[in-house]
Amino acid sequence: MGQKANLQTLRPFLKSTNLFTFSPIEFLKGLDFLNYLNSFFNKKGILLINTTLNFIGRKAQISLTFFIRTAKTFKFNRQIRFCRVKKNQNFVNSFANFLFKKLKFLEINTLALKIMIVNRFFSRLKKNRFLQILYFKHRFFKDSLFVRRQNLFFDFLKISYLFSKNIVNSKNFIFILGQIFRFLPKNKHARFFIFVKKIFTVLVEKGVKDGSTNSILGLKFLIAGRLKGKLRKKKHTIQLGKIPSQTISKNIDFGKIDVFTRYGVFGFKLWTYRN
Repeated sequence: MGQKANLQTLRPFLKSTNLFTFSPIEFLKGLDFLNYLNSFFNKKGILLINTTLNFIGRKAQISLTFFIRTAKTFKFNRQIRFCRVKKNQNFVNSFANFLFKKLKFLEINTLALKIMIVNRFFSRLKKNRFLQILYFKHRFFKDSLFVRRQNLFFDFLKISYLFSKNIVNSKNFIFILGQIFRFLPKNKHARFFIFVKKIFTVLVEKGVKDGSTNSILGLKFLIAGRLKGKLRKKKHTIQLGKIPSQTISKNIDFGKIDVFTRYGVFGFKLWTYRN
């Protein structure tokens, strides 16, 4: 009777993936295609934030929202500049052909593609107060957790800002945490926990202070694996704020990933409670 039930992670809707069709076969194949797109762009260093795929007869409409990591931004700028100088559409046509090939099993003959890049959002936020707080609160970790990975540090600041604004979900935020943890030696695992607790404190304090819709009121992070190089698997939990349990009416977002390191596979889970 007194045993506590498991934490529910259901939400009223799934924001990161929208798929509309009346055919169950098209739905399953379209969902498999969206999952393939997500894994494909992650390997390319591009974070796929939002995807929409709709079918109307033999027509398909795809809307993609990207976050391009800093290390890849300069490469894409060079490619776009090259395409403009040469006045050709080889880069766009190759991507369109790739989509047509993957959607060939649905007999799609018309494709409408819309791409949005959230990196441009930060061009207007050079003097944003919260971005400055994120930088000054975490700059001391730059030389310990981000050795020779300075671009990842700035990506982390941007993703944290988008996460506080509910532009990216828990899965996107935990992905960037996995990239930080991936190459850390075992003697820096404890410092990583301090780092996560500090960022959670900043996000929860801002959410409680704002009190607006979708503001963060609580965060719970669970990591399982051979922490600090131990021979046996252990679990470590970090929680700030409140995380409601035994209910599905609250706005709780859940994400989990597997992080492959030199010490084995680690499991990351993140619960986010929003107003």
